[in-house]
Amino acid sequence: MVDTVQNDAQELLSLARDRSREGRARLFQSLSDLFIGEDGRLNERERGLISGIVDMLTDMVDVDIRQTLVRKLLAQGDSPAELHRILSRDVIEVAGPLLRASTKLSDADLVEIIGAMGRDHAAAIALRAALSEVVTEALIDCGDAKVVVAVLSNTGASLSQQSYRRVAADARRIEAYQRPLLLHRNLPPDVPLVLFWWAAAPLRRHILDTLEIDEGEPDPDVIEIGPPPPDPGPVSAAVQEADSTLIQTLQQTGQLNTQALLDFARSGRVPPLIAGIARAADLPLSLAQRACQDPGGEPLAVLCRMIELTRNDFASVFLMLRKQAKMRDPLPPQALNDLLGFYDRLKRSRAMAIGRCWADIPPPPADGSGPGKAAARAR
Repeated sequence: MVDTVQNDAQELLSLARDRSREGRARLFQSLSDLFIGEDGRLNERERGLISGIVDMLTDMVDVDIRQTLVRKLLAQGDSPAELHRILSRDVIEVAGPLLRASTKLSDADLVEIIGAMGRDHAAAIALRAALSEVVTEALIDCGDAKVVVAVLSNTGASLSQQSYRRVAADARRIEAYQRPLLLHRNLPPDVPLVLFWWAAAPLRRHILDTLEIDEGEPDPDVIEIGPPPPDPGPVSAAVQEADSTLIQTLQQTGQLNTQALLDFARSGRVPPLIAGIARAADLPLSLAQRACQDPGGEPLAVLCRMIELTRNDFASVFLMLRKQAKMRDPLPPQALNDLLGFYDRLKRSRAMAIGRCWADIPPPPADGSGPGKAAARAR
């Protein structure tokens, strides 16, 4: 054993005297081979010294040599973690395979690399087979949309409740987040109902069709998503007046029924229709106003199913609201058929559960920047 170590030392000393690029490459390879195959021959001080020299030599040898070493490290299960840490901070052509697959890199190593090395390294880490909550939080912190999409698309990525909610907030303006977020495992059930307001028609219906939601009695401990969506905006004076006068009177006298709502719709009286739907569904005026203003029709479908309007009555209300809003884009017949098909599938118990959640999580204002345009484009 002593002779072997002495021979290694003599060879390394000879290589160290060769200052050519080829000499540096041979020294790098020899040190790496010694490190990988040291089998306990090196003490802690020697390991630290060699890893420091390898680190200094990294920039002096060609990329293909460093890539060869990376392949050796990944092929050998017991290769030294020090070399993994050094080469994972190399250029992405070298570091990439380690960042994606090395089991020698701790969460602390990965978080440090994300903070120090930039987007390409973060993107490679996002593709690892498993990602802890600590690492995914660091990846989301880096603020790169492609990295976040890669995290959301990774079935092995674990996200904390806080991370889900941060991404949900960003998904309002970054459409690329919406689908992978909705499909991610362990998604808090209230997040899709917030994203609904920003999503295009196919995603909206996917949310309402597939969302796992308690359709029984309301849970007193409603999960709250933060930060909350923007305030849905002030209820119009006309709706408030209709609610406090006509609709209140109709409710008190037992005349607030389906026929009254349909009469408002047929006569084009939008404010009392909105106020009447809100009272009949026992929902805030702001939510009913937002649902009636939404050109997609899905929010209105939920509210109309809550108050048990028939399919044809829902269609009449929806088409009247579009007409009164003077929407420029004509509604293709297939779009209406798809919406009515969704209405047919929607059970009242499910609509009631969704409505309760929306009452606790106010929708955004209908300012033209949210789902209205996205839903209209999807049609």
